[in-house]
Amino acid sequence: GDSQAPVWHAAILAGLTGVVGILAFVALRLAFAQGFLSKPYLQDSSRRSLALTGAQHILWDWQPQEGVLDVGTELANKLGHAIDKSQSRAAMRWFAALLHPADELAYQKILDLRQLQIGNFVEQELRLRDAKGVYHWFSLRARALPGAGGVPARLIGTLTDISRNKETENRLINESIHDPVTGLPSRALFLDRVEQDIAKPLALPRRILMVGIERFKILNEGLGHDLGDQLLLDAGQRISLLLKKDE
Repeated sequence: GDSQAPVWHAAILAGLTGVVGILAFVALRLAFAQGFLSKPYLQDSSRRSLALTGAQHILWDWQPQEGVLDVGTELANKLGHAIDKSQSRAAMRWFAALLHPADELAYQKILDLRQLQIGNFVEQELRLRDAKGVYHWFSLRARALPGAGGVPARLIGTLTDISRNKETENRLINESIHDPVTGLPSRALFLDRVEQDIAKPLALPRRILMVGIERFKILNEGLGHDLGDQLLLDAGQRISLLLKKDE
């Protein structure tokens, strides 16, 4: 009888294994049949990933305790760099090497653990260099997540290309202080500079030269604004050639 005990134990174990396998198979078929695997909570991770990609946001995940930076491959693709460098252990040095020199200090402040507090949200605009040496503007937005001992375990968020927004912003600023036709400083900028110059201690006497174009209104209204704009452009360029650097 004792010699048959191991055989019975093996048979019972095999039977239980078979029952568990059948139950797992039935449960899996039921899940597919009922559509449980397509429920939103089971696809949340995939949907978040698709949303990030669709909105052109790039994953940026820094884990300070391990000294590891994980950057989405979309950044290397966008900037024309090799993907393997952005996914290696040296990704942190790779990313830092792309930074514009003027943005390095601001970026280092983000990584300073002494400044990080769990749950805090950080946002910083940075310039990153592409493979051709041209810098592109990105917005880094991330949040610190908790780890052991109340120390932030990671700073995770997204990088978003804002180069177009910056171009529009710079264009609007330039148009607000320069005439859109001639490219010369606008009246508002001219008056501001004159006021600053007059307000300087022991300011030297200044002369203001006003230049007018005879019968410009008649020409502009009679022959069209396009011709009038071209005339102003030519006049502005000729005046610019006569100006000195400090004028």
